[in-house]
Amino acid sequence: MKLDTAIKKATEYSEKDLPFSELKYRKLIYQKTGKVFHQFWYADALRLCGFTRTAEEIFSEIPAQKIPKEYRHLFYLRFGLLYKETGHLENALHYYLKSLKLNPQNTLTYVFIADILKIQEKDKEAIGYLLKALTTDGDIDEVNYNLATSYIRVGQLEKASKAIIDCLKIDSKFPNANNIKKDIDLLLKDKEELRIDE
Repeated sequence: MKLDTAIKKATEYSEKDLPFSELKYRKLIYQKTGKVFHQFWYADALRLCGFTRTAEEIFSEIPAQKIPKEYRHLFYLRFGLLYKETGHLENALHYYLKSLKLNPQNTLTYVFIADILKIQEKDKEAIGYLLKALTTDGDIDEVNYNLATSYIRVGQLEKASKAIIDCLKIDSKFPNANNIKKDIDLLLKDKEELRIDE
């Protein structure tokens, strides 16, 4: 098989969200070329298929400065995803922040950073990153969804309501957004603090 054909197949399977088929071609491409760029995509395909230990070993061998500059933010982002998936939140946050520094226009990076901060119960900090994400290009519906859930967590229900409505204006079928809207509406309806009488 020619290298160009293998690259086209890997890209096709990636776009179709078929990670195991993609992995087969990414491995072949990396073995054939030995190039760092292809090593990166092979490591990420391993991550997508759940081979996290092997993916981490390969990611760790890659000198980031050898990744083409226009893809380096993706290298850090994918390395961060690997660490999040394996429960190493501080490492994940470290790589997400490196990715953000290289490409501050990627909404997903802000969402991923906010996700880590929410896990760490740093909701106000997460909100700050999500508000910055609203000024970027990309999946603003996802940003608004995450902003809504963050606002709920800090008790800012009116802001949560606006954010979830903005999400649904962009994508009326955004996963779980209609349930979150119902939840917010119920919380707004009964603003009194829940108490158990003794």
